[in-house]
This record gives sequence, C-alpha cells and structure tokens, in this order.
Amino acid sequence: MKKMFPVYDPLEHAMQLGLTLRVGELSSDDHLAEFNLFDWSITRKRGLSMIDDRCAIAHDIVHAEHRDMPIPDGPRRWKREARCNRVAAERLVDHEQLLELARTIEDPGVWCDELAITPTLLVAYIQSHPLPTHRLELVH
Repeated sequence: MKKMFPVYDPLEHAMQLGLTLRVGELSSDDHLAEFNLFDWSITRKRGLSMIDDRCAIAHDIVHAEHRDMPIPDGPRRWKREARCNRVAAERLVDHEQLLELARTIEDPGVWCDELAITPTLLVAYIQSHPLPTHRLELVH
C-alpha cells in the first residue's frame, strides 16, 4: 500500500530553500534535528531511521520558513514545536491514504509505517484532521 514516490519530499524542499543538511552533534539528546538560522542549516542526529530523518527535516524546514531562533523551554516554545509538527504532518500525510488505512487496519503503528511518518506527526495530523470515529457501513 506504500506509495513509492511521496507527494512531498523534504530533501527536495530543503534544497529548494538553499538549506545545508548535515549530520552531527545536537544541543540536546531528545532532539532529532536542529535548525540553525545563522548558517541556514539543519543538523540531524546520527543514526536516524529513514522515517525519523524524513520527519525531522520536514519539521525543521518549518522552523527555517519562520526563521525561528532558539528560545527557552516553556509555553511559547511548546506552541512553536506544535506548529512545526502540524505543518510537517500536513505536508507528509496523504489524507486519502490515511483514511483508507484507518478504514482497513486498526493499528496506528502500521499507519505510521505505511505513511512513512513518526507517531508524533501522526498524532499532530489527527489532532488537526480528526478521523471518523466509526466505520461506516451502508446497509440497503
């Protein structure tokens, strides 16, 4: 069921924006990637899976588009991170494919694998685009 060529390609988008992508050390172990406004780059954690890498780049592209600078942890940062997750998810998720997966497969982990997204981005997407809560069966 996986699409071979996703509609949105974060690597291509990063190249179009002129971002430098690198792998290296990050300021926090809980980050997958970090955007740096000063040298217009995204640094990704070593050893990321293809899905984590793809999602981290998509997330940090949103930081780049908003020219985000580091801010202390707190409500303002949480809101900004939620925005980046939401926008990245909207770019990465094929809504019709997700609806089909939700209709035919009960395990959201499988949805993530099929959509090539992280659970964090799946949650962000579903929060903005709620799925039907029941399966529709037309009986006539």
